[in-house]
Amino acid sequence: MDVVDELSDFLAELVGPFHPEVIIGLPTLGLTLAPIVARKLGLKRYVPLGYSRKFWYDDSLSASVSSITSPELGLKRVYLDPHQLPLLLGKKCVIIDDAVSSGTTLKTTWDLLERIGCDIVGCGVVMKQGERWKEKIGLERVGKLVHVLESPLLEAVEDGWVLRS
Repeated sequence: MDVVDELSDFLAELVGPFHPEVIIGLPTLGLTLAPIVARKLGLKRYVPLGYSRKFWYDDSLSASVSSITSPELGLKRVYLDPHQLPLLLGKKCVIIDDAVSSGTTLKTTWDLLERIGCDIVGCGVVMKQGERWKEKIGLERVGKLVHVLESPLLEAVEDGWVLRS
């Protein structure tokens, strides 16, 4: 058993009560976890989102994202392959990602998926960092997010680390 398998076990246990029909993996580390979570829930496949645009992609199935690790909004886009769209439409979907910190990437992606017709019944992340993400994603969604572990959101300072405000 490796760390990814263990974390995927925890995530599958946490998102199982949402009774998803489809697992959606967010790039980058969510793509490692999503297929394992799907398999553990008895689902035959998962749907990956990506940051790399292929020539057949439709820009209406994408959104500009930023995160705490890449804050330049608009420089990166998340894409859904249009061939994957029929697998999602009208289905109960759960989003899988490695972490939620600011909530910016998660909110943008969640908005995109709902706009195109996904029924997002839940979201599972390995690590919840701080609480700033709650306001960003909205109260209705907060109750749909489960996590394996939590960590304070820290900031490097000259003498070590402090809680980020």
